[in-house]
This record gives sequence, C-alpha cells and structure tokens, in this order.
Amino acid sequence: MIRSLVIKRASQIEPSLNVKVHLEVIDRLADEQPDKLDTILLDIFGRCDELPTRLVRGQLRQEDYSLFPFPTSVERLVIADCAITDTVLQNYLRNSGSLTWLFLSGLPFITSIPSEVMKSLTMLQELFIISCAQITCLQGLNHLSSFRSLDISQCPNLMMDLKEDEKLRVLRALTTDDIHLVPQLLSREGFTSLQSLTFRFVGSEEQMEEEMLAQFSSLTSLSLCSCMWNRLPENLANLTCLQELRLHNCKNIMSLPTLPVSLRGLILNACDQSFVKSSQKVGHPNYQKIAHVPSTPSVSKCLTPLTF
Repeated sequence: MIRSLVIKRASQIEPSLNVKVHLEVIDRLADEQPDKLDTILLDIFGRCDELPTRLVRGQLRQEDYSLFPFPTSVERLVIADCAITDTVLQNYLRNSGSLTWLFLSGLPFITSIPSEVMKSLTMLQELFIISCAQITCLQGLNHLSSFRSLDISQCPNLMMDLKEDEKLRVLRALTTDDIHLVPQLLSREGFTSLQSLTFRFVGSEEQMEEEMLAQFSSLTSLSLCSCMWNRLPENLANLTCLQELRLHNCKNIMSLPTLPVSLRGLILNACDQSFVKSSQKVGHPNYQKIAHVPSTPSVSKCLTPLTF
C-alpha cells in the first residue's frame, strides 16, 4: 500500500516520473512473470488498464498524465518542478481523498485550484504552495474540515478575492511572504483560531498593521524570517497568549518593543550582532524588555544557531 508519493522534475514533454527502482529488474519481472507484476500493480493501483505498467517501466506517454489515477491510499504527496497543467493536477487531486499532506512547488503552468477540487480533499490537514508564479486563484479552503496548516510563498500573482463566508474559519498555523494575503485568507474566526504565524522574506514597506496584529488573540508563536522590517510592531504586548518570538536573519531590527508577559522564549538567529549582545547585556533597554522571560535548558532568551 502506497502512503507517500513524490513526483519531481517530471515533464509532459519528456514524460518520466524518475522512478527510483532499477528498471532492468522491473523489465525482467514484466517479461518473465507478467501475471505476478500485474497482481502487484493491481493491489497498489486498482484497475486502470496498462497505466501502472507503463509508469513503473518509465514508458508513460503524454496523454497518460491526464488519465493516471493516484493510489487511493496516498496520504502524503509531493509534486515539484513539474510541467503539468491545471487539468492534470486537478484530475490527480479529485481522486486523492486520502491526502492529509500536500506539497506543490515549482509548477509554472498551474493557475488555480478551484473549490470543487478542494471539496474532494476531505482529509487534507497541511498544504504547501511554493514558487508557483502563475497561480492566481485558490478557492474552497473553507471546505477543508480537517485543515490546520497553510504555507504560501513566492506566488506573486495570487489574489484571494473571497467573501467572508469563503475564508478560513479555523487554521492552526500560517506561513507566508505576503502580509496582504492574511486578511484575504482568514475570516474573523480564522484570526482568533491561529496559533502559529510565520512571515518570511517580507520587504521593509510591508510592515504589519497593528490593527491586524491585534486580531490574533490566540497566537502562541510568531516567527520572522529574513524580513526587512526596521522595527517590530509596537503592540506585541497585546498578544496575551504569545509564548515564543523567533527572529531569523532580521538584520535591520535593533530594538525590542514591550513584550507580552506570557512570553517564554525569544530566539534570535543570524540577527545583527550588536542587537543580540544588547539583548544579553544587563541593564540595556533591550535586556529589560525580556527580563521576565525565563531561561531554561529548553527555552533560551537568545539561542543560536537555529534552523527554520
């Protein structure tokens, strides 16, 4: 039974799924024991004619991409650096009701994932959409009853024109490089449900509005990665549930605002060294801002190195 499937650097022009099996072994089994191979493939894929045999022998044709159904047992799926189209991807996803984890990256011809496709992903919990430059539309996230984590980065043309009842009402973790997407994705209930928020590669002109930040009433973790901000939001102290603040490669931040009393960890990695030192220097204003943060073997005020 297949539970995880990776399709990487595949191409409809030169069809290949880069099957990491010695093809001569598969060819020999197909030639010498065809019934045995058919039985194995039938158990994995179900009945879908000759597609599985061509797949494992690296003999897929261009038209096969729109016909091949994923095994219904697949729970984790990676599709990366592939020249597949909207039609092919959507056909794949419509037959992937067991998916709990979906990673899409480097898909230059994908423009949308419609609501009807999202409705098929009833078990989906985590979704990653990375470096899909042409995607403009992502609908139906509100139909994902098990959904808990979303990562959208390097998708510059994505515009979420959603009505309030089409937005996410429950989400545990969100990662993005576009601050403007946040209110487009989250309903009022979605803001209050979020526990972990990560911004990466955000420009200096994209400062988070304090009014928006105030809506994250349940936020426990806030991470900034390679952000160009000159300062942190002044109303961080209003995040009364915040327990962890992470700054990674935020070279322009030199001072701390008043931090919430709930904070249990401040993690600085690859930040300006004078800023890091001032946060460790007794009596410095930055140190005084974190004087209430406990230092334990598992949670440190300043910890390096850190991998995000």
